[in-house]
Amino acid sequence: MENYRTKAEAIIALQNKGYELDFILENGHLVCIQDQELIAPADIEIREVHSFKNTVKKGEFYFIYAINSAHNGLKGILMATYNAFGSAAPKKWVSA
Repeated sequence: MENYRTKAEAIIALQNKGYELDFILENGHLVCIQDQELIAPADIEIREVHSFKNTVKKGEFYFIYAINSAHNGLKGILMATYNAFGSAAPKKWVSA
């Protein structure tokens, strides 16, 4: 896995690898923004994770996930934030 210097660099590289769709978290599922497809947590594979420190908000980090859907073959990107002082990243999406 490559190390990227910026979020934009990581997103462009992942798009070039075929992760062209965008996902958001909604009610415990991923939702593909482009086609509104709902994906259950059991149906995804996280292929890469990249983290970046927020240069504006102290203690906040960005995580960029490259995701494959085992159910329907969708490939895309989920970007989430984590605040070391409170809010949490979507832990249930990352297996230890």
